[in-house]
Amino acid sequence: VRKKMEKCDTVIPSVDSQGQMSTESYNLDCENRVLDEFLVCMVLGGGQCRDMACDPTHRDMKFLPWGGIAAHLSRNGSEAPPLKGNAFCFLPLPAETGLPVHINGQFELSANRRDIWY
Repeated sequence: VRKKMEKCDTVIPSVDSQGQMSTESYNLDCENRVLDEFLVCMVLGGGQCRDMACDPTHRDMKFLPWGGIAAHLSRNGSEAPPLKGNAFCFLPLPAETGLPVHINGQFELSANRRDIWY
């Protein structure tokens, strides 16, 4: 296992992905259907982030260069309403980014998941 950890290429591959995703939701009486379309882009490992994560002097920090964004493209076939972007660390965080996209990342969080450390 130790030899495998020494070669960062086997631990943090460089991968990126992009795709379109649809969500369908209904109100409680199942009458009003809402169909939202999102463009989702994700990346694992890359550039300076990957170099920093692979640096042996940073190994104890357990960096994982993984991030993604989701842009709201449409709602019920029409233009999407304005989006107040939120931050996610796999689950939603109570932080709005002020950007027109949602951002998911491997953020360092406080124990109660209310604050992103920076």
